[in-house]
Amino acid sequence: MTITPHRDRLVRRPSEAVAVSPHIAAVLVAISIATVYASWSVYSLPLERPLFGLIVIVALIACIGKSPQGAPPAAKSLRLLWLMAAALYLLVSLVQTTWLLPYAGGDLALSLLPLLLMFAFIKHRGALTKNTLLHLLVVVTSFAAIEARLIGVDGSRFAPPSAFLLAASWYLLLQAKTVSGRVLSTGLTATVGYLAYSSGYRTHFLLWLISPIVVLALVGGWRRVLLLTAALGIGLSLFSFAGRPLDLSSSLADSRFQALLNGQQDVSLSTRFEEVQDVQATARAEWAPGQILVGSGFGASYVPAASNILRNLLDGGRVHNIHIGPALVYFRYGLLGLAVMATLLVFLLRMGLRIRRRIYMRSTRDMQAVLWCSLALFLLQFLTLNATVEPLMSLSLGGLLAIWAVERQRPPPEPNAT
Repeated sequence: MTITPHRDRLVRRPSEAVAVSPHIAAVLVAISIATVYASWSVYSLPLERPLFGLIVIVALIACIGKSPQGAPPAAKSLRLLWLMAAALYLLVSLVQTTWLLPYAGGDLALSLLPLLLMFAFIKHRGALTKNTLLHLLVVVTSFAAIEARLIGVDGSRFAPPSAFLLAASWYLLLQAKTVSGRVLSTGLTATVGYLAYSSGYRTHFLLWLISPIVVLALVGGWRRVLLLTAALGIGLSLFSFAGRPLDLSSSLADSRFQALLNGQQDVSLSTRFEEVQDVQATARAEWAPGQILVGSGFGASYVPAASNILRNLLDGGRVHNIHIGPALVYFRYGLLGLAVMATLLVFLLRMGLRIRRRIYMRSTRDMQAVLWCSLALFLLQFLTLNATVEPLMSLSLGGLLAIWAVERQRPPPEPNAT
């Protein structure tokens, strides 16, 4: 196989595209089953944890065996650091008296899945060199989003479209080159926007509005980004002022935006900030000196005082789920975890600049660009919702790490002429 002669060692010539390997196909099937199953309800379902465990097992199998090209040194170094950190937090968990075994196992699996997917993509590099995987994931996430609207409604809410689908739909629309492509991607993007708005999850509707800015920041000039941002701002302003005459406000009044529009206290948002207060209070009461560096570890739970929601209570009256991502990272992984999170943001920025340059050189693939856009949206989602429980976030991060690791591998030296 001949690789194109530039730094992007994951790019093949179009004539050399290969089919998705059986191992990556198995990972895709496992993620698809879990994604569709999770769309049946806005709450956790009994089989979600076993299905996530299935994804981890399939990803582990995909990593087993030697790759013809071998794992890059950067990937091996990252694996060592990753496993050392996992062992550290597992040790921290074991010395706690309030950790919960099922949740500790779940947190450990969540932390390892991106690493496993990174090595799966490194071993089966063809999956990231073409758009087959992208199209399959768009079909699966679209089906899950529509299915949630049809059978997963609970009151006024249902599972929203994945951040991966938000990114992919806008990317396909803004990068469409044919009339049929523009028509299909426009219909997909509009449908996804409607589902995001009507799902009752305000975060995902806001992410849908932000998605074109994220995509254009990667594929378009900054002038287009500023123009689109201004257009969205003007559109939202007109929508706000003209809502009542056009009878559009009735739709908003029936949605979860009502409290915000009326200037009232939003119970859902206030509960999230109350969770942060409870997390801080639990840390002050239970942490030993120096534990601020590593947090409470896997499976950590806090005492709900201000944010006492009955459905979140576990045995013993404690709560494991934390909505706001930075608070979650701080409580479970301490300042070290926050440092890793900051490093991830720097990594995302640098990868974005690198992929952006390749787009201008026409030397990248849509799948790689969508991975970057979706990870950016997942991290934004992480500010108000725990996005790490979504397998597609692990896939986005694992895919980008695979690209980074392979590109850091120096090409073999040219043989000496004889």
